[in-house]
Amino acid sequence: MQWFEYEYKDFPEVIAKRNIGCCVGEHWHPYVHNMLCGMLYNKIYAQIVQIKEKFGELRVYYDNHSPEAEAYILDAAKACSQTCADCGSQEDVELYSSKNKGWVLPRCKACRT
Repeated sequence: MQWFEYEYKDFPEVIAKRNIGCCVGEHWHPYVHNMLCGMLYNKIYAQIVQIKEKFGELRVYYDNHSPEAEAYILDAAKACSQTCADCGSQEDVELYSSKNKGWVLPRCKACRT
């Protein structure tokens, strides 16, 4: 997992009035960034307070619930769930729990072996 920080000045009204951290894999970051840009462009003021990976899924916690915000979040979550957390492949991806690491993440067939 990597730590990305989003600043309020870059996404005013989309994220809460402070900088927020985002702990997701590097291959998920583009989907999160596109979600935030889309919300900003379409003036969907979700007031996001946290973005993270949990149990192999993208989780976005926000205060200003709306169907429009939910649609952007679900689209990003779906894209992340179909993207291998290790290599970024979108071929044959499924949730996988590594016995050694104890972490559940979407992984492609090549990364599961």
